Amino acid sequence: PKMKNIKANEILNLLREKIIFTLNQSGKVGVNKDGMDISLCVIDEENNKMQYAGANNPVYIVRTKNDKNELTILKDDRMPVGMHVNYQKSFTNNYFELHKNDKIYFFTDGYIDQFGGTDNKKFLTKKFKDTLLKFKNETMKEQKENLENIFMDWKGIYDQVDDILIVGIKI
Repeated sequence: PKMKNIKANEILNLLREKIIFTLNQSGKVGVNKDGMDISLCVIDEENNKMQYAGANNPVYIVRTKNDKNELTILKDDRMPVGMHVNYQKSFTNNYFELHKNDKIYFFTDGYIDQFGGTDNKKFLTKKFKDTLLKFKNETMKEQKENLENIFMDWKGIYDQVDDILIVGIKI
């Protein structure tokens, strides 16, 4: 069933409350401060609108305009879901108007933080953005395969340093 009046930031606020309660976090120095980084969106298909809230995780949207890909970054709040200095501050609810064929990307930092290449350096955000912008005419399945191949080529002989998750949605 469809839920009315749901807000992305309220979901993160509630999740933060539950994590703090469940992990018995007090905020005192030296005490458990576990939490998580997350991107969350609510898509209104009828009106082509999206709400977005992020905890240390932005969302990228690639839109093709005049046969050229443009990247829009939906900013995150610089705080995790869990105990934090700003734990009483609400997450921001952002709105974005979607267009047909927009591609929305959610991701962890594992791809960007991977060491590799000829100099064993991190992949980095700029290279990740440029990589997503290259996929102008490719299906989501082809993008997945290309991202995997690019990652494996970059990583080469080095160990994978973190978990990796990239979720792409085409409108």
